Amino acid sequence: MKKITIVLSVLILTACGDSSQVKQVKDYVYDNVDSTLTVGNALDNRNICNKTKWDSYKDERDRNIVEYTCEFKKDRPNQFLNLTFSGIAGNLKTMLVDKNINITLDDYAKFKEEEERNKNKNVKYPHYTVYKNHIDAKARSYIEAKAKLVIYDELKKALLEIEKSNALARYQENRKYLLSNKATIKMEVSDYVATGIYGYNDDQTRGLLSCDPFFDFDYFHYAPTSNSDFSNKELAKRIKQIKEDLTSIKKILSKHNLDLYKREDPKLVTLYRYNGSISVHLYNDYSRLVFEYLLQGNSAKNITLNTKDGKKTTLSVKNYQEILAYLEGVENGIVRGIVEKIIDPYNQNITNKINQFEKRSKDIKTESYQQKIKWVLIGERKPSLMGCELEFKADGYPSVKSDSSMSSSCFQNAYKSNYVDQIYNQPIMSFINMVAN
Repeated sequence: MKKITIVLSVLILTACGDSSQVKQVKDYVYDNVDSTLTVGNALDNRNICNKTKWDSYKDERDRNIVEYTCEFKKDRPNQFLNLTFSGIAGNLKTMLVDKNINITLDDYAKFKEEEERNKNKNVKYPHYTVYKNHIDAKARSYIEAKAKLVIYDELKKALLEIEKSNALARYQENRKYLLSNKATIKMEVSDYVATGIYGYNDDQTRGLLSCDPFFDFDYFHYAPTSNSDFSNKELAKRIKQIKEDLTSIKKILSKHNLDLYKREDPKLVTLYRYNGSISVHLYNDYSRLVFEYLLQGNSAKNITLNTKDGKKTTLSVKNYQEILAYLEGVENGIVRGIVEKIIDPYNQNITNKINQFEKRSKDIKTESYQQKIKWVLIGERKPSLMGCELEFKADGYPSVKSDSSMSSSCFQNAYKSNYVDQIYNQPIMSFINMVAN
């Protein structure tokens, strides 16, 4: 019995000990990596490994192979996965577009400036950013409509102030007098004075009754310039009053940063900066129509407007407020259309991605993460490093291996007991990119 016991003990010791090939590798010292550590001391004492294992075997070409395996602890990879997917979700949240962005005139000015910069650069879809929210170029109508609503709101305030002013009441009274006594007045004054009052060939686009608060008689040769042009003192008094009242009305508009010009300009709205503030020039815009309606006096009438699709629509209105309400409705309709067709689908797509990554940050867990280092042994020669790779596997996904070109760095960093992010996170990043895409 004693002999049998001794034999079993020897067998057990042989089975548990390292093979001669493994011992040859573990006893080797890489002077260029760390001359103070043998391979065995370096790789068997790492606090990132749950356990280590050494094997020796013959490969298909009858070579002696020694293989080292380190099973990494899972806490670090799991933490890295959670932070990365949570970070991706957080970044996506910053890309959500607020459906109720308030476009200021300064925002709109920057938008127009960017558009102008890209005009000759063959940029098909320039991107505009408002309050850190990305809006695709296809939503440019949203920006313009929002800016128009800001302008209409300011116009509403200005017109309400004008409506309550003494200047408007007196202007309307004098305007009514000039129109009611048109035939008599034209007989009493010269042709150039009549043109200054009623416009050329009675076209009221540039005359005194054009309702243009910026119409300045002194800049036109046919305009009356002094009371000496009139034998009718009552007419002279009324002309003077109209000029005074238009000046007062102009000041109210300027206080609200609005300039209403009637010009043949292709731009509906232009902005200009003066002393750090932005003023609005409205050319060929319906704002002008609303303003004229107010100056002419509220009365029921039909007006014809061009719609966005190039057609015409006729409105029966009683006052300027009804025109303004219609114009605001048109711009609000554009905003709703952009929200429903572009912003909502865009936000929904981003939201779906956010939900996916937030779920992954909770659900994806490391199944295994290991490092394998292999050497080939040829006789008594020094062990030749064949490769060093890391293999990462998460539950329910195929495994991902490290880049083979990193073998040298992989091996050298194995001498360090802690993680070296550049090496050890590389397979995890490959896995994240695979899942993210």
